[in-house]
Amino acid sequence: MSDFNDFNRCVNWQLRCYEQKMTERCITLRCSMNSRKKDKAYTTPVYVDVVCIANKCDIPQADYAKKSIRVDGRFYPDEYTTRNGETRSAIKIFADKVTLNDYNSEE
Repeated sequence: MSDFNDFNRCVNWQLRCYEQKMTERCITLRCSMNSRKKDKAYTTPVYVDVVCIANKCDIPQADYAKKSIRVDGRFYPDEYTTRNGETRSAIKIFADKVTLNDYNSEE
């Protein structure tokens, strides 16, 4: 039988972050995930909020805006409302570990 903590586990997910919010209790990274199609165009992104709760998440101090990351944690369905009032699906990850991808220094 699986341990409860094994459900919705994500390991080594690669995301592109575009915004970072910090509070005393957590860091929230607003990110997205997409892939390149055969015609070299990108798919529509899936938006992902990565939440790192203080003392529960291994995250180096850095500026994560406009950076590529890898994240381990647990993901859950989420949603957000667009400026037009439409509700869209998203994902929220409560992270155990976040690392910057090595190639960020080349950007």
